[in-house]
Amino acid sequence: MILDKPQSEYDQRYNGQLLNGKWPRPGSKLRYKGTRVFWFTNIIEDAEKNLVVGNIYTLAKIELASSWAAVTLEESGGVVYSLSFFEIVEKATP
Repeated sequence: MILDKPQSEYDQRYNGQLLNGKWPRPGSKLRYKGTRVFWFTNIIEDAEKNLVVGNIYTLAKIELASSWAAVTLEESGGVVYSLSFFEIVEKATP
């Protein structure tokens, strides 16, 4: 499921979980905390090359999968990162 629509469209159920308030929405602020062990090595390499630990970035899009959440940032174009590399600083409001 890709979350890149207005807030009101997220107040629904996905795989039995209520999305309202669970996931950061586009526009949310995320602080990069560094990489961790991850099965897609290109995602680790891109994060280490393009992001600075401690910097805050703006979420452009989030795509939920069964085992991870892929995020793209406004500041980095279409490059995909794992949400597990970030902490949520501020959730976007509707």
